Amino acid sequence: MPCGANAATLALLAAAAAFTTKLLSTYLGSIGVPVATLLLLTVGNSTSGATISSDLLPAAARAVSVLLPPGAAVRVVSDLSYFDGAHAGVPLLTLALCALLSAVLVGIKSRLRSTRATAHA
Repeated sequence: MPCGANAATLALLAAAAAFTTKLLSTYLGSIGVPVATLLLLTVGNSTSGATISSDLLPAAARAVSVLLPPGAAVRVVSDLSYFDGAHAGVPLLTLALCALLSAVLVGIKSRLRSTRATAHA
């Protein structure tokens, strides 16, 4: 298994976490970073399936796990390590969409801000 695939997965995880944090702080203000911490670290890591198999999690936690970047990254690394990447497509798509959607929404908000500042000047 190439370690480049794991490196790309971890880069996507970092991008998804960073852009999600920036998104929440952009739209929620100063409370955004603590919300991101609770969402990504507390909920995301505890439901990721890294320490206990996601099959053993309650149904609600399993549903949350597939939607958050930490859970998706754990699934990709596991699929790459043990199953030759057989089911890594959907979790990779989750990571990429999270990063891309968050980045686009942050960009839209900053563009709206600059347009409003120009209009009022």
